[in-house]
Amino acid sequence: MGIERPIAQENKKAPSTAIEGWDPAAANIFNNSSILITGATGSFGKMFIKTLFERYQPRRVAVFSRDELKQYEMQNDAVFQREEMRFFIGDVRDERRLDLALRGVD
Repeated sequence: MGIERPIAQENKKAPSTAIEGWDPAAANIFNNSSILITGATGSFGKMFIKTLFERYQPRRVAVFSRDELKQYEMQNDAVFQREEMRFFIGDVRDERRLDLALRGVD
């Protein structure tokens, strides 16, 4: 038999959902803004757009990608059937097409 020692209580903080140094007021830049997302039909882009609509009220969200099939699928997904959504086929290397997509973007 050994000597029993009390288990030391760790100084634990309650978990925080805030990111240290993050100013939540700064996130308001997404409210009533027009946002262009390149490569938006990928997994990150789709999740980012879902998060935008869950947390903010953007005026317009423009999807810019090369993949016509993924844009078609996204347009037919109920999650993205919103009046704020716009879809542009294009490549970021095509300066004229990118300039067109950027019109009105904040």
